[in-house]
Amino acid sequence: YVAAALSECEYAPTALVRRLAEEPVEIAAPLLTRSNALSDIDLIALIGRHGLPHARAIARRKELNPTIADLIRALERPTLVKTRPLETVT
Repeated sequence: YVAAALSECEYAPTALVRRLAEEPVEIAAPLLTRSNALSDIDLIALIGRHGLPHARAIARRKELNPTIADLIRALERPTLVKTRPLETVT
């Protein structure tokens, strides 16, 4: 409930919003989708720490930075990278 209420606040306490955004996505989702207190850097860090569940919630933001949107799309559809075998040194 608190996360949903704070997500609507124009001047929500940034530290509290950041702390609640670290919670499981079931709690953090309102903040991830709507809070202006989370910067682009905060969003990228949250994706890095919490992965796809948080990324999917962040993807629902209005006016999402295109770079973050690209990152989320890449996470949704990872591709295999073909690597060559390591050469042995003799």
